[in-house]
Amino acid sequence: MKKKALLLRPSLRFYPIKIKQRIQETTDSVSFVFEVPKEHKELFYYTPAQFLTFEFQIKEEKFLRSYSLSSCPLLNEDLKTTVKRVKDGVVSNYMIDFLKTGDTLLSRKPAGRFFKPPTDLKPKHYFLFAGGSGITPLFSIIKTTLLSDPHNKVSLFYANKEETCIIYYKELQDLVSRYQERFNIIHVLSQSKTAGGDIYGRLKTEHLEKYFADKEITNPHYLYYLCGPLGFMQTVQDFLIHKQVKRANIRKESFFSTSSQISGTLRKDHIIKLLKEGSLKEGSERAAIKPLSTEEDKPKQENDFTDDSITEPEVLLSGKKGESEKAKPQVIRACINEELIEISAQADIPILEQLLSAGYSPPFSCLSGSCMSCLAVLNTGRIRQEERGILEDENLKNHEILTCQAKPESLLVEVDYDNM
Repeated sequence: MKKKALLLRPSLRFYPIKIKQRIQETTDSVSFVFEVPKEHKELFYYTPAQFLTFEFQIKEEKFLRSYSLSSCPLLNEDLKTTVKRVKDGVVSNYMIDFLKTGDTLLSRKPAGRFFKPPTDLKPKHYFLFAGGSGITPLFSIIKTTLLSDPHNKVSLFYANKEETCIIYYKELQDLVSRYQERFNIIHVLSQSKTAGGDIYGRLKTEHLEKYFADKEITNPHYLYYLCGPLGFMQTVQDFLIHKQVKRANIRKESFFSTSSQISGTLRKDHIIKLLKEGSLKEGSERAAIKPLSTEEDKPKQENDFTDDSITEPEVLLSGKKGESEKAKPQVIRACINEELIEISAQADIPILEQLLSAGYSPPFSCLSGSCMSCLAVLNTGRIRQEERGILEDENLKNHEILTCQAKPESLLVEVDYDNM
């Protein structure tokens, strides 16, 4: 029987782009500026804070990694992303140690919906919370929001170990000088008490209480963006929810995975095992897990609240064909690349992981609920997502789910990747 050709979504294809410039940001972080071939320029049009997904082949193994863009589309800047060295990180260390100006990488077109453009013309005050390299997409948002409306304001909380770790330090200071009345930075330094800090130690609820004491924190035109280690973001999110800020006004993107999330995405050791066994079909061998490697990256509990109501609400969704009773899953049926397949189902494991484990090729990229590459329509059955991730109300209304996060909760779950 002739093997059916793999039909990739246009957003999942890879294109060659060249490193135009390499910039040493700090001792352990490097920025790469990219030049896109003329024939692909339109494909690489981007919006603020999107990311690029690269494919690497290192020592006969393929890796897939996503890195956020710090560049600003309103300035017509070339695509720029920043990579921070991770202890024992295969790809980050490879990029920092070996990539140079003139090298060509394989990249998918920009993706991601972290930044949500306002739906009205009223000025906004953006409160941004960055931890370490989490500044990368937020830097894109800073430049875009300051340029797009002369009445917008931006306040940035930026957490680092010490002043020498601050990525984009000079560029940020230049923006403060240029937009004195509209842009300010609160530097949080966890391991230093130099003159460059505003808060010393880790960011805590008491710091946020003091800062927002004279501000109308629930103002509908106050928008909150969080990016960094999970513990850092949890502290901020819990504070905001406790203060009755609407969830729709809080957006977050994580670069890190907790151990519980790893079981809810693709466990790195599991992917490696599948690769060695050769049981993944073409197009599905690209692992995108960024492992927990350092103490700084591991989530830390700095949350002063104990009210369970402030935790992220899970998503429970039934298919287009009606409600389904909760039951031990038995079958997952999926339409992938115009092929209807069926596999045995397991409870508490995301649909995407189960399909990959069975050797099929569903589309995916970030594996953290941030990019929508794995979006599918839930036709039949019932699923649960511990967090809604990047899904909007419109997605849920259309029974669209993130299969990297969605776990089956009915006898049969049927999803369609093709008709998106």
